Amino acid sequence: MEEKAEKIKTKLASNVFLRFVGAFSIVYYGLSGSLFILALFFIRFLSEMTEIYLPDFNFSAAITLVFVLAGLLLHILAITGLLLLMIKGKKTGYFLFILSSIPILLMQFVSLKYESYQKIILEFILIFLISVIYFLTPKEVYSADIIDVNQINNSNEQ
Repeated sequence: MEEKAEKIKTKLASNVFLRFVGAFSIVYYGLSGSLFILALFFIRFLSEMTEIYLPDFNFSAAITLVFVLAGLLLHILAITGLLLLMIKGKKTGYFLFILSSIPILLMQFVSLKYESYQKIILEFILIFLISVIYFLTPKEVYSADIIDVNQINNSNEQ
């Protein structure tokens, strides 16, 4: 009887923590993804700036467009994976998030080197927290979005 109440409290705590970290991640990836949307409007300017500041690479506007679209697609997939994980509790949501956020992290690590290490650390922490929450919470937590209040009252009475 008290075990049921403990399970319900565990479900609530796990769900709240997952939703808190997931909401922060959605805002983070949404804001950084919106920069890619903004970059779509300035492709020509970005390609001119890469020619000026990185003359060794010789990027054309088409190559810059491909990079921007790939970054935008990865951010959209990360947000979609988070939404599938948080709302539906789908295993595919977790794997979609991981498979899209790790390339984002690796690309920033390779391209920025150690200039913006705070962003790299933040993304690593988000990936780590969501992975820990996903693997350490009971699987029935993901299937129970709404917990019936009568269930809590009945378990407390018994």
